[in-house]
Amino acid sequence: MPQSETQPTEQPPWRRALPYLAVYGAVVVLALVAFGPGLYERWLIACVDDPKAPFCGFILDVVGIDSAQIPASPFSTGALGVGRFPQTSLHVLNEGDFAGLTCPDLRLMRNEIYARHGHIFVSPDMRDHFAAQPWYTPQVADATGLLTPVEKENIALVMKHEMQSKCR
Repeated sequence: MPQSETQPTEQPPWRRALPYLAVYGAVVVLALVAFGPGLYERWLIACVDDPKAPFCGFILDVVGIDSAQIPASPFSTGALGVGRFPQTSLHVLNEGDFAGLTCPDLRLMRNEIYARHGHIFVSPDMRDHFAAQPWYTPQVADATGLLTPVEKENIALVMKHEMQSKCR
């Protein structure tokens, strides 16, 4: 009896892609390890600030954010580095940044961070103060979701100093 010859079957496309997916997964894991656990948050914040940046469409789609619904960020219009306390958005504050500040200074310092993101203030004094600033554009009722990790840490530090100074 003749033996039947078996022809090799072609692999489905997903099987051919497995080695590439494994390499891609390894690269992603290495990037997360190398750049820290906050990498995803930094990418997301960057994409909220500039939805037209490369890969941002994909990242925003993954988390379910419609880029058309994102209000313009002051960071994309040059509000970074403005105000009386620009360092609050640029780097984590140190004790020297608080030297000689009064309770009203601390309150202004804290609220200026929110103002850079277009927070709409309820208190009349803050609303009037920031309305007089050429860089301020009221846009959102709550800018908390737009804050960077540095700004969140600085708000906590300012609040700690406000408590220590018995401002609140």
